[in-house]
Amino acid sequence: MLSLELERVSNKRKISTSLNNVYAGTLASTLTGATGGAAWGIVRGYGPVGYSFLMGTNWLCLSLPFFVIRESVLQHRSKLNSAYGRENWRHRDSDDMLASLVGGAVVGSGLAYYTRNELLSTLDSGSFAVTGGGILCAGVFGVLQFGATKLRHARQEAGAARKQRELDVIAGNDDSQQQQSLGKLLKNPPPRDEIFDERGWDPLNDFTKYLRGRAVNTFDENFVSWASPVINALDLDYRNRLNAKIAILERQIASLNSQLEKVAEKEKQS
Repeated sequence: MLSLELERVSNKRKISTSLNNVYAGTLASTLTGATGGAAWGIVRGYGPVGYSFLMGTNWLCLSLPFFVIRESVLQHRSKLNSAYGRENWRHRDSDDMLASLVGGAVVGSGLAYYTRNELLSTLDSGSFAVTGGGILCAGVFGVLQFGATKLRHARQEAGAARKQRELDVIAGNDDSQQQQSLGKLLKNPPPRDEIFDERGWDPLNDFTKYLRGRAVNTFDENFVSWASPVINALDLDYRNRLNAKIAILERQIASLNSQLEKVAEKEKQS
């Protein structure tokens, strides 16, 4: 009985969150369209009111069904994840992309269906316009969703880095100094003889960084996994980070060995 009540409360909370997302997305789209329409009306010299109302209404009619369909797909995917024992956050990127593609395809097909009469003069059939409109809008919303996902990842990484810096400060104030902070060692790696001296301007280092950045931006890292060892071998920063991680492992192993020796001595004394 308690589990059913908890499930009911959880479903109610999910529906409330989805409705809030629909309201927020529709409102943001309407305001964006109204602002763009007002600016266009001023540029054309017809005044901002008429174009603002027209553009805002158009964006409202397009964004409302899109966000409703998108949130419906996300709700369905959430139920499937729960049924198959999957965690939603692990599939959030793919679920968001699928929901945006479906919403964009439906909205694009509907828009092309109602405007197909204007396209019949240039196209052989209205059904082609519906298909093309669905594909085009799905692609546009897919690109926008990809950008939104990358932006969310960047914000998460920035938040994680900020939290790590706070933990580093706390670890640096610890008097025991028994465990080294990973972030502190990565920022200030210990001196090693085999690390390349980076004093002054290093054109090879800058050039390899540029090539690696272009390769990563052009292709996904998983796609060029066969080339990553070669690229990483030329990346001096990567070598420094790797050496720092090795140093951390060496210190942890030394600490474990010391603890084992102390335990062995206590056992001998007892």
